[in-house]
Amino acid sequence: MIDGKLQNSRLVSQEAYQEQVNLMLKNQIQKEEERAGKRFQNKRKALEWVKTFLAEKRALILEHLSYKPVAQKYTKIIWDLVPLMVKAGKIMGFKKERFIVSCSFVLENGKVNLYFWDIHPYGGYKHG
Repeated sequence: MIDGKLQNSRLVSQEAYQEQVNLMLKNQIQKEEERAGKRFQNKRKALEWVKTFLAEKRALILEHLSYKPVAQKYTKIIWDLVPLMVKAGKIMGFKKERFIVSCSFVLENGKVNLYFWDIHPYGGYKHG
């Protein structure tokens, strides 16, 4: 966010969701190649490995092959809180910098509660 405006905002679509899934698969394959010190023989072998790896980890991404849009009542709750998120970002020193706010809706005892669990610069923290 910059000055209270959402930057690069777009509604998530099946295409955007699949793009993120593919990126996650690619990143996991790259991590394994770095760990093993060698590349997979071909793309098919790499995909076989990553699917087996994720199945062993019981990764939820394998159970959710399509994107289910967030209900509008929840996006409205978040939208109404954007000014407070901007204020929190300024307090944390993100004055002109874009930042990410992570939150979850959790069903507890029949009631949906919103929990904020992270806020950090869009490009990550600068070390040094």
